[in-house]
Amino acid sequence: MVTPALHSAVLAAPSFLEKDILSKICGNLAPGELWAGDPLDGHNSQQRLRFFWGFVYIPRQIENDWLIWLRKLFQSQAARLWIAVLEEPLTANSNEHRFLADNTIGYIKILDTLSRKLFSVAIMPWELNSRGEEVLLNGLVGRSASVARVKKLIDKYSRVGSPVVLSGETGTGKEVIAKQIHERSSYSKGPFIAINCSAIPDELFEAEMFGYVAGAFTDAQSDREGWFQKANKGTLFLDEIAELSLRSQAKLLRVLEQKTVTPIGTSQSSSIDVRIVTASHVDLREAVKAKTFREDLYYRLSVLSIEAPPLRVRKEDILLLASYLLRQLSNELNLPVRQICFESLLILASYKWPGNVRELINKLKQACILCDELILTGKHLEFFGLPKISLDQINSVPPLDKTISRAEFKAVSDALRATGDNISAAAELLGISRMTLYRLIRKHDIDL
Repeated sequence: MVTPALHSAVLAAPSFLEKDILSKICGNLAPGELWAGDPLDGHNSQQRLRFFWGFVYIPRQIENDWLIWLRKLFQSQAARLWIAVLEEPLTANSNEHRFLADNTIGYIKILDTLSRKLFSVAIMPWELNSRGEEVLLNGLVGRSASVARVKKLIDKYSRVGSPVVLSGETGTGKEVIAKQIHERSSYSKGPFIAINCSAIPDELFEAEMFGYVAGAFTDAQSDREGWFQKANKGTLFLDEIAELSLRSQAKLLRVLEQKTVTPIGTSQSSSIDVRIVTASHVDLREAVKAKTFREDLYYRLSVLSIEAPPLRVRKEDILLLASYLLRQLSNELNLPVRQICFESLLILASYKWPGNVRELINKLKQACILCDELILTGKHLEFFGLPKISLDQINSVPPLDKTISRAEFKAVSDALRATGDNISAAAELLGISRMTLYRLIRKHDIDL
């Protein structure tokens, strides 16, 4: 996996993703076996080897520059989120190498000149399940504070059977959250059934939800269970519940209160034990005020609540989401693309994502179909209304401390010029004390 020729390799971040660099790195190895991975959550590979998907080794000498770039892009604590070190390198003939070749999407190993051979290593995010095993938290990918709060609530709510209301914009993953609540709860042995309430005509609500017996109406040739009976001992996810008519809401409320279902055409009821999770992109409290949603039903459903955060407030998760989704789409569509370059990540992070994760999936799917290469670049995203941006642009952004320093210098200089170098008047104009003004004059070496 690592050859002596690579010991002296020195790369400038993030140019290791460029094709010419890749060709040099991969030249001594089997074609296609090594190529760039994604900088994600860090673990020690010797301890967590069997859980690796895709990862990238970064030369120690460029680590600081790379972290600065990540902070510029995501404005987060990149060192805490994505960096770990490996004490010893893996070798070309090691069992680890053979395992990785069979089980990863690709990797790069570049030795630096340090005697202890320290490396940065990065892999996909994993979570601990209730059995202490390390598994990917399916679908709910993210390390942002907002996603961490959602995961914490999922863990707490899965311990009880109370109804849960999920709120949030379209495409934020409310059904994913509902599935996680179900799969971690005591209802996980039963089915998870998701129903889009907006797709059920009002006149068919009872038949769809509560079922019917043969002969109940003209087309009722045989008995049919409703969604409540089918979801018994499991979870029923009612999406877009605010779209139900007041008439249908009243019928739903009765079933929730009595915990029994009466199919159309019979007076015989049956008991049900169903965990109810509902969702709406409409604020149900506002719907209650507008009298389009029953207040008693709202309080029956909203014992517990979770708000799914929009993608624009969790941009630090776009890196993980894009990498995770790219692998899924590549396998699903049987396409060659496996990685996404930094320029593309920057483009994705610069977009507002009004359609949230659903829109991200659609954009990536379109880009993957157009991409005939291993790495998704900016040219594959330019057709979808995404901002045009390059690494040169982000590298040209000055550090915050320099920006503040220049602003201070200009403000003090302008104030002194406007007041004829009158310290008291300039300080008053700037809204600071004379002592502070003198300190700034010395700091910026301004001549009076």
